[in-house]
Amino acid sequence: MYHRALCALVFMMVHLLGFGGSALIVLAVTMRSVVWLRSFGLIGSATFVAYGIALGAWPIVITNVVTTSIHLFHLRTLANTDARGVIRTPRSQRSV
Repeated sequence: MYHRALCALVFMMVHLLGFGGSALIVLAVTMRSVVWLRSFGLIGSATFVAYGIALGAWPIVITNVVTTSIHLFHLRTLANTDARGVIRTPRSQRSV
């Protein structure tokens, strides 16, 4: 009996993780700011990676690892961009 209740609790927590990831993705697409959109999208897709691993659903894991990487790339690019949209070059890479 205890084992069955524990399995039900774990099952419910895994699905709550999936619902949380879904809510974050939906919240991300409502953002006006690209930085917030990417940030919430990153957290949502990372949550889906954990959800996919918990379920053993490798298509979910692979898709969201790629999506997480894309969000990280764009956030890094945005962090290296000035107000005019020009990508800043580190001083060590500037030509003389």
